[in-house]
Amino acid sequence: MRRLNWLQPELPAGTMAYIPVGADWSVSSLSPLTSARPGSIPVGVDSSAFPPRIMDFTALAGGLYPDLCDALHDLEGVRNEAREEGIPVPSGMALGNARRLLHAMYRMLPRRFEVYPMPDGEIAIHVPGGPGRSVLLLCGSDGGALCSVNMDGAHRRARYSDTRRLPDGFVRDALAELEGPDGAAA
Repeated sequence: MRRLNWLQPELPAGTMAYIPVGADWSVSSLSPLTSARPGSIPVGVDSSAFPPRIMDFTALAGGLYPDLCDALHDLEGVRNEAREEGIPVPSGMALGNARRLLHAMYRMLPRRFEVYPMPDGEIAIHVPGGPGRSVLLLCGSDGGALCSVNMDGAHRRARYSDTRRLPDGFVRDALAELEGPDGAAA
């Protein structure tokens, strides 16, 4: 048995299992609940140990990583938000890329990320820094991405036709800059 690292689970993303926050576990000790409805709690388990809605292992860590859980919750609502606003609905590919990148970026810079749909069918992941400082990553429905960085009025950007290698050095450096003295008050 070992302590669960919520940001790097060994089970596939989207696998549902119910584990109290901070519980000791091993992959063989888990019993994924493939037929469970989201939010349902198995019989005999104290429901107070779980958030009201469980989507994946990260959601179970709501008490430990509330900012990441909030961003993932926002991501879940992006498609409905796009429909309500009458803009193109982001593709499943954009949604999957955004989910993976949220996890990876949060490991580099744990703070609140804003997630919302864009008028071109993209999903925006906005990482605010201090005044005049931010990183904006747009996950396109075609599988590409655009990273735009603003540091005190100096702008730079990088375009990607494929997000599989993200976050790369450009994104890592931008997030590291946000973590600097001027970006600490986010």
